[in-house]
Amino acid sequence: MDSRAELTTAEKAAVLHAIAQLDGKATQKKLRRAAESALGAPEGSLDAKKAAVKELCQEQLNCFTQQSPPKRPKLQAVKSF
Repeated sequence: MDSRAELTTAEKAAVLHAIAQLDGKATQKKLRRAAESALGAPEGSLDAKKAAVKELCQEQLNCFTQQSPPKRPKLQAVKSF
């Protein structure tokens, strides 16, 4: 059995909202604080669920990288005659 605390539906929605609002360089702590603010929860209330927040962030990152368009191959220069 997994001993990690899981996010409620509202917490998950708040974390996803925070991910969408913050730039890609925000720390997980900043992300948790933004999610807490969106929830109207006291500062530090998501600290006990750090692992669940990190897992959700990783899932979102994986989804994002899978949706990225493939890189184009470099075109080779054509010699003119």
